[in-house]
Amino acid sequence: MDDVQRRIIDLSAPLVRFFQWKRLIYNFLAYYVIVGLIFFLVYGWNFELQLTIMVLVIVYSFLKDFLMERQTQRVMKQQKTYLEQKYSQMKLYIPLLDRVGKTVLLKRAALFFTDQWLFLEAFNQRAFSATPKDSIKVPYGKGFTIQKIEIANDQKSIQFHATLMDQNYQFMTCYDTTLLEKINQLIPIKKGD
Repeated sequence: MDDVQRRIIDLSAPLVRFFQWKRLIYNFLAYYVIVGLIFFLVYGWNFELQLTIMVLVIVYSFLKDFLMERQTQRVMKQQKTYLEQKYSQMKLYIPLLDRVGKTVLLKRAALFFTDQWLFLEAFNQRAFSATPKDSIKVPYGKGFTIQKIEIANDQKSIQFHATLMDQNYQFMTCYDTTLLEKINQLIPIKKGD
């Protein structure tokens, strides 16, 4: 099971990558135009000032994405460690992801398996804290059910349509055949189109 756990974390991490060249260039241009225009309106055209703004915007864009990516990796590791300490019977941790536009973010929730059961764990976690303070466990079938599973065309992720306390709850995980088989064994549902 350790191989499966390692593989799931290794497959989840690239989905949450913040550093993407297209987005970096787009953010750089947007930041530079806004900041550069403000300084142009206040101080007029100054080549050295515009060059300084350009360098600072590039550094800011790289640094922001780099720090966000490292924080996501830390949160994933801390969630797993927290669950292992809280539930000695935990066999498999599955980080939950959410797509916001084209960006994929790590949710403050996770799935985990014991020998026979599937649970959703919702973490009480501050915005910039890696370690959860507390959490709530919801067993599958009692307040948490999955209605539909859709595998992405690129077969890198699985989209889940679920209900949590009678509310729609969507999330995604990495695509892994072993994970998909484990979920399908516990959940008698139809796959999505």
